[in-house]
Amino acid sequence: MSVSAPGGVSGSGRGDVRAPSSGPRQGDPAQERSLAGLVAVLAQRLSRRVPATGDGAFGPTGADGLARHGYEPAALEPSEASVEVQEVQVLRSGRPGLLDVVATVNGSTLHLAIGLRSPGDEVHLLAGASDPVLGLYEDGHGLAVAVDALCDAEIALWLVEEVMPSSAEQVPYVRLMGTDPSSTRLAAGDSYVLTIFHTLCDGPNPGVELLVALDEAGFNHIPAPLARWRHRSWDLGLVQEQLSGASPGTAVAEASLRDLYEAGCDPAEAGGDFASEAGALGTMTARMHLALDSAFGRRAGNPASWAQSVSSAVSLAEPDLADRPDVVAMLEAMRALPFPCTEIRVHGDLHLGRVCRTEQGWYVWDLMWPDAAAEGRVLPGIPAPETTAGQELDATSTASPLQDVATMLWCLSTLAAAAAGGHDPADERGTTKLAEAWERRNRRAFLSGYLNVPGILGIVPPDRGAIRTITSALELRRAAIERLRSLSALEAEAAPSYDSGDPTGTLP
Repeated sequence: MSVSAPGGVSGSGRGDVRAPSSGPRQGDPAQERSLAGLVAVLAQRLSRRVPATGDGAFGPTGADGLARHGYEPAALEPSEASVEVQEVQVLRSGRPGLLDVVATVNGSTLHLAIGLRSPGDEVHLLAGASDPVLGLYEDGHGLAVAVDALCDAEIALWLVEEVMPSSAEQVPYVRLMGTDPSSTRLAAGDSYVLTIFHTLCDGPNPGVELLVALDEAGFNHIPAPLARWRHRSWDLGLVQEQLSGASPGTAVAEASLRDLYEAGCDPAEAGGDFASEAGALGTMTARMHLALDSAFGRRAGNPASWAQSVSSAVSLAEPDLADRPDVVAMLEAMRALPFPCTEIRVHGDLHLGRVCRTEQGWYVWDLMWPDAAAEGRVLPGIPAPETTAGQELDATSTASPLQDVATMLWCLSTLAAAAAGGHDPADERGTTKLAEAWERRNRRAFLSGYLNVPGILGIVPPDRGAIRTITSALELRRAAIERLRSLSALEAEAAPSYDSGDPTGTLP
């Protein structure tokens, strides 16, 4: 294990920022074994999304209690996990202390923040967090109780202060916004959000790279990136502006559906008609694609490869459906498209759970989806589409911009059906027909908003029939992938948070 000084924090065209201020420490084998054990415990909690339970603090007997249960300094060994600590940055020495750790756990590179407290310290937890205790740790400052730093209100605030831009206003408090195996989001006062990445990429984080490129290209429908926390080749975190008064896209759409189902009338006459919002969302999506085209360029697409990926996904999810004449005809039409097709960098998982509505309009708030799992590229048996050059797609390469369009259309369909099932399970009031009418109206509005943006026909086919063929096929692929995900371990890691019904509802 090498021990280094803290990594730097870089701005994104928003002014100067300061790097964490602390010095390196040299470890010893006992400390390395102890730290590896702490990493294994914290990594296991993150992977299960189930933090340890607690009452908000541990009292004066916290360390003694650990000792009575058999935890000893430098003796906590990983039980099943294979852990290799790669880097330790000492962000704060002494007690309380703060370590920023990068380690390889069972082949994955993880980034974890560990706080060190004196035995007997009282810890105040962030709302929504549980008992943060990981174990005991001993260094040159003596015995410490190691805690999950992102659960400890005081230490989490220190971490935020270390990576905030120097021009930022003072952060009075932090609040836990959400956590999952790939990242934790902390609200820093009322103005900022810090995302700490737990799962690291070998190189720049594709989501961060995408967000910074969009910002530099002038696309202003994103929470502005203010500081990028990096060390070596890793993106460790990102500071962004906090959107005030934002409503999740799912909440806006669900409110429209509730109004419709209660009124039982034509969607255009319901009080919460979503069509204008769907149109604005389509316009924003097109502008995002044009910005991505400007930032990363384009390449020739391969519709035959797209069709093969659709066929493979559907064959695995619904074997009988793959042989249905209309599906076969659709894929043949996709392979035989007479128009040149284009691929660009895309969002990759653009559904209503990834966008929010503010007073200024729609924003894409989530570009940090993990790798390419959302589009099923890591599901066994589904080949990734290939470019004409034969390069397999990953989270940093290209796809048809209509992939994002298809995902949003799939979302509109799934959400309408799920809301109808919850409102009128037996369909005694004809809610299914209302859901179908809502879906048709808002699909048309979204596509109209998208296709009417000047310049968009330079990256999608100019023929509406070709657009319909591609989006229908890619929407079918997404529905098939959701069926497969529901039967796999990936469901817990990558399923959209809004999905409350059968994700196969969009399969014909």
